[in-house]
Amino acid sequence: MSDSHDLDTWLKGVGHTESRTMENLIEHVFLSDVLQECWFRERRPVEVLRAEVDAAGYDLILEVGGTIRHVQLKASRRGGATRKQTINRKLGDRLGGCIVWIEYAVDPTACRAELTYLWREASNLPTTVARNPRTGAPRVNSCEIKRSEFERLAGVAELVHRLFPPSPSRKVKKA
Repeated sequence: MSDSHDLDTWLKGVGHTESRTMENLIEHVFLSDVLQECWFRERRPVEVLRAEVDAAGYDLILEVGGTIRHVQLKASRRGGATRKQTINRKLGDRLGGCIVWIEYAVDPTACRAELTYLWREASNLPTTVARNPRTGAPRVNSCEIKRSEFERLAGVAELVHRLFPPSPSRKVKKA
């Protein structure tokens, strides 16, 4: 399946039936990016904890050198129609709460996901109430955040610096 059109068609076809598989794959690629950046470039190990349920508004807890981040991951296909994300307000109460919106594309030649990152701290979540897309009913303790309210990052190095700012005494290795 090396043909770009065939891969794209296949991804669109399995998008709804295999959404959990795709979410897991994107989460693992994200973690690989962050772990490699922290370990190989910054020489800092990352502790990763996963939430078993999504009741508290975060998917992962990441810790580096005493800095703790409760991370809500959101993912969408690059160029897709997704223009906003629904966020659990409880994330704003968590230590280091933040949202990483991952946009992915698949390189048809290498058959590998390429990720780009959008960033937002969870402090000061908007007051807009999220609504259930099927019924229109309000989603209690949830808000909607538009894509324009996220900051597009240059790459994983910038993402890691947002997650875990280097201390003034720590020198980061250049690639």
